[in-house]
Amino acid sequence: MKKSERLWSKAYTYLRKRIQSLQAGENRLESEEELAQRLSISRATVREATQVLAREGYLTRWHGKGIFAHPSVDNLRHRMDLTTDFLRLLDTGE
Repeated sequence: MKKSERLWSKAYTYLRKRIQSLQAGENRLESEEELAQRLSISRATVREATQVLAREGYLTRWHGKGIFAHPSVDNLRHRMDLTTDFLRLLDTGE
């Protein structure tokens, strides 16, 4: 594993744990710069991790406003964007 992959994984893991630990009503995360300083990694590495988390539905990034977490995503039974066989999901009614 390359060093950059380990750093990206470090940022991703930290953010997932941070999102899971948020209390109701809290959803704004630190800025990329603050996260980079906290984790001793570059902003580009933090940005890469936040982009993946945004694609997975855990974050929303609003330019000029911040990074907002969606901890309830872990509680969803089904997510159409992650279900590979949507027709099977409809047939089984799960």
